[in-house]
Amino acid sequence: MEKIKVDASLFGIKQPIAIKPTVRVTYKLNQFMKEALEASLATAETPVDDNDAQGKFVETIDQEAEFIEGAIKFIAQLLHIDEDRIWDNATEEEIGAYLSYLRSRTSGVSEKEAQEALKATGESPKLEAEKSAKESGNSNKK
Repeated sequence: MEKIKVDASLFGIKQPIAIKPTVRVTYKLNQFMKEALEASLATAETPVDDNDAQGKFVETIDQEAEFIEGAIKFIAQLLHIDEDRIWDNATEEEIGAYLSYLRSRTSGVSEKEAQEALKATGESPKLEAEKSAKESGNSNKK
């Protein structure tokens, strides 16, 4: 299996890092994109009363925190870099965009096209997940 080079400049690393786009990597990326979408959908739901609203808010914060922690651990492990480098250099939006970028690259999208995911840091994780799903669907069509 041929390795692909991915941009890690978001984390202060100038040279691209080579990774193997294994099934495990693609699976984990899909899981993180799904979690991002679920957290985004949970935020959009409107609870009936104040107690429900507070409970839903706490649940959403927990989901987002779990997602970010897992995503950072995965990215650090995949790129063989220290987690602190990611914690100190990226925003939540950038993490979502970077996962989308990695998902695109492991799905066979060119570096140039995948860079668009990194530039879309203003988009919500839901939009990033939808965009990645669309790209993945297009890249699998024959």
